[in-house]
Amino acid sequence: MISSKSDLFFIRDLSDLTIQIIFNAWWASMNVGSQRPVAWNKSRHASSWRFYFHCGIEETGIPGIICMVCHQVIHHPSEHGTTSMAKHLLAKAHITMLK
Repeated sequence: MISSKSDLFFIRDLSDLTIQIIFNAWWASMNVGSQRPVAWNKSRHASSWRFYFHCGIEETGIPGIICMVCHQVIHHPSEHGTTSMAKHLLAKAHITMLK
């Protein structure tokens, strides 16, 4: 997890053009460099992507993803790969939430 419950987020939702425009403007204003640039529009092949939204933490500009099931924010896979996404979905506490 990369944030606290009190942090505010900008969510990038591909199904809503207005939200995309707001997010893109905010992201450009943050001017945050990461180890590897985030390719927001890149096609996603990992099956676990269907359980996540792209996001950025408002105060710091750190890119992340939000789990649609438990709303936990984890590191964006652009820097760490998609393994953490799959592990999060398979965690015992997470599976319990789905029941």
